[in-house]
Amino acid sequence: MPKRFLIGAMSGTSADGVDAALVRIAAGRAAVLGHVHAAYPPELRRRIMRVRRAGAAAFDDLARLAQAVSLRYAAAVNRLRRRFDADVPIDAVAAHGQTLFHDPPRTIQWLDPALLAARTGLAVVSDFRRADCAAGGQGAPLVPFADWLMFRHRRQSR
Repeated sequence: MPKRFLIGAMSGTSADGVDAALVRIAAGRAAVLGHVHAAYPPELRRRIMRVRRAGAAAFDDLARLAQAVSLRYAAAVNRLRRRFDADVPIDAVAAHGQTLFHDPPRTIQWLDPALLAARTGLAVVSDFRRADCAAGGQGAPLVPFADWLMFRHRRQSR
């Protein structure tokens, strides 16, 4: 398997911002090379929480929210890229999006992957929860596979 450099970006249900990590994957192992946190502005967090509490929103509000969230994701990815871009050929961004609703098998993560790709110049892979639900899973949690990949040990159970 060739060496890959990926940026993973995710925002949690707390809606405090975007966490992004640059990861090198080679020979079935992963190593975190760097990470950043891009906090959501207070007004964006309020908008996200308002939509989550209400359970509904007007289309124009949802469109504006997707744009604002996607631009924060792009800011986090680009900040991380500035640290490493000259030395690291980044292959893609894996972006989760902001969870607005999750009740398997129904789930909504809000992100405009096309806008994120346009603002970063990178390929974007997204919509992991829905893909997992479509395959019969719960869409969560998303992190255990990464934990296994990074922290597994041949002889010690973790």
